[in-house]
Amino acid sequence: MATSPAPYSPFAGMSILFTPGFEVAICLSFFVTIASVWLLRRVAGRAGLLDHPGGRKQHERATPVIGGLAMASGLTLTWVVVPSSLPPAAWVASFLLLVALGAIDDRLHLNAAPKFLVQAFVTSVAVAASGVSLGTVGELAPGWVVSLGWLAIPFSAFAVVDRKSTR
Repeated sequence: MATSPAPYSPFAGMSILFTPGFEVAICLSFFVTIASVWLLRRVAGRAGLLDHPGGRKQHERATPVIGGLAMASGLTLTWVVVPSSLPPAAWVASFLLLVALGAIDDRLHLNAAPKFLVQAFVTSVAVAASGVSLGTVGELAPGWVVSLGWLAIPFSAFAVVDRKSTR
């Protein structure tokens, strides 16, 4: 007798949400990020991490571009203190490369096209190496789950790069 496949679950693959210490990881990451923003704002000018008004920039005065570094510090410290929150190694490597690229971009104002290509490459390698990708786009209608098949890796990489690029 054939068994039917398990029903679709939006929480499949999200076991990290239910591991012990996850609440601690979220709170620690949040508070370290907030503290890092406060500390990094003080050194942003000396480090050349300011976005100046002009062109497509609509702000009225120089603005620190330290949000990505602050979030990276919060997340990195969380991974050290709460090891159960550590993602696959490929994700960590991708994270570090993308944070470095973001910091370099904030300092040197890189052109968008090469930056996008590097982001897409790094993210694609991380998705492929980790074996973790978006296998479906979800249940679009009751009982109709759209599977991505061979498009899972490029779709997943695009989803990450798109989210990163819309800040």
